[in-house]
Amino acid sequence: MQAQPGIPAQPGPAAAVPAGRKLAPAPRTPAERWPSRQDRGDQVTVGPEAPASLGRPPASAANTLTRPARSAPAKARARRRRGTRRGLVLVAVLFCGALAFVLTRPAITGGESNKTGAGAEVAIRDRAVAWVADQVSQAAIVSCDRVTCQALAAHGVPAASLLELEPGRADPLRSSIIVSTAAVRTMLGSQVVTADAPAVIASFGSGTRQISVRVAAPRGAAAYLSALSTDVLARKASGTHLLDNQRITVSAMARRQLAGGEVDSRLLAVIASLAAHRPVSIVAFGELAAGASPGIPSRSADLAGTAGTAGPGPAAQMSWMAAFLRGQREPYLAAHIQTVRLTAGRTVLRIEYAAPSTLGLLDPHTH
Repeated sequence: MQAQPGIPAQPGPAAAVPAGRKLAPAPRTPAERWPSRQDRGDQVTVGPEAPASLGRPPASAANTLTRPARSAPAKARARRRRGTRRGLVLVAVLFCGALAFVLTRPAITGGESNKTGAGAEVAIRDRAVAWVADQVSQAAIVSCDRVTCQALAAHGVPAASLLELEPGRADPLRSSIIVSTAAVRTMLGSQVVTADAPAVIASFGSGTRQISVRVAAPRGAAAYLSALSTDVLARKASGTHLLDNQRITVSAMARRQLAGGEVDSRLLAVIASLAAHRPVSIVAFGELAAGASPGIPSRSADLAGTAGTAGPGPAAQMSWMAAFLRGQREPYLAAHIQTVRLTAGRTVLRIEYAAPSTLGLLDPHTH
């Protein structure tokens, strides 16, 4: 009977062998012809296993293969390979863990973004208070909550210039500047604050912690915004006249600001007066504070004498300009007048007017 494919044939009964006859040894199969240790150099190469359908010969069969034992050097190399693999796996695990930590940890940034809760609120208030103490006129009445008013007083703002708002009797319209904190918005309501002070001249922080410095509008938001729009048009016309003045040289950026009506009326007036006496160069106008509303003008300028003209040198020209500006009266007396050396090496005279800007100075009907 023929064996079925894939099924090993069943061994039959042993054939009879005549007495005294020796059996010739069965020929060795290729699989049994293992090389000596010297031939294989103590290296063992294991080939692919035979398919399961072919079956395996019983252990008692003559052609059973016995894998030679590894030598001591081979065992040592195997242990080293296993140790190396384990080390590589450990390094990979540690690297992945470190990468996951870096990707999931919160970003670290500067300023109050590092702080939370009360710490962030204090940091924002400190910035706002320092700005108000430096930029707002001491003649202006500033309304604020109790904590902010105390901080402003500690920064040198006169007590007569502070109006502390209290629940039940808060009247910010008696002031010209409102420091809108979370406490003030809780007392008055956000809509009331916006209606009483529609224009922002500086803002600090964001969300519920935001502090905005606002211009009060005693006659209402509509009247203030109308006056601000009219003032922008007057500033544009005055700026165009300065650009046409042959005694004034203007940088490219300053030229754009003048044409756009972005310069405070007090600066426009004093620059025209300076040019009536001596040539003047407008190096730059200052940038607005963060969060300023449209129409709020720049209140500072860097000025210099015109080079290449007959007369006093640049230092003498700036000294004369400083003396001229210090001799002005309100509202044209600048809050800050100082000599500044710019990064490029040029020395300029920086003048800055206090907030809030006065509307209507360029309107002939107001004089």
